Amino acid sequence: MAHATLAKHNLSLVDVDSNTGSEKRVDLGLETLCWPWMRTTAHGIAELFFCKYFFVHTRKNYVKHYFVGRLSNATTASELAQYVIDSIAKEAAAAKRATPYPGSDFVVSFCKGAAHKVYHRCTQLRETAEAASQAAPIVMATGTALILASVYRRELDANSAYLRDVLKIKLSHSATRERVASADAYHKGAKFGASVSLNRQVGGQTARRALR
Repeated sequence: MAHATLAKHNLSLVDVDSNTGSEKRVDLGLETLCWPWMRTTAHGIAELFFCKYFFVHTRKNYVKHYFVGRLSNATTASELAQYVIDSIAKEAAAAKRATPYPGSDFVVSFCKGAAHKVYHRCTQLRETAEAASQAAPIVMATGTALILASVYRRELDANSAYLRDVLKIKLSHSATRERVASADAYHKGAKFGASVSLNRQVGGQTARRALR
């Protein structure tokens, strides 16, 4: 329901209110260690909040995750991604301490399981909201029926245009090949990924500064 409300909010911003509809498009960055599971987490959250995602390698063993979209969406996605990444890392460390003879790959396998589960949850949330709006379109004051799926397509096109025309960036794609060393840790991580909150309120000085 929270994400359905967010979707309706975006519909209002884009199609109804001409003042807020002109909200600028940005590319907010978030730097973390260069773990693939962190990229998986950030990617899923970015797409849920109407953002285009990409990353670049910065200093040694670090990457910067970029969330391209409307300012409010990019701010929400980057703040939530930071929160979820931190939560997964903290829970992985706690699970390792509580596990007898966890093995050297326990933490990484746990984080992979959690990240993959979060990614699939984000996809399911988006698809569920799209299906709901397809079954019961939101009818605005203009009498026009609006469907969430079309909003995602429109935002994706606008974000891609921003990357191409404003940032002058052409993205490349590559497959990530990973293995899971500990099945037990992976499943424990997936269980945590199924429960970690994806509707955290955006807060703190960073978010307030960005939204200004």
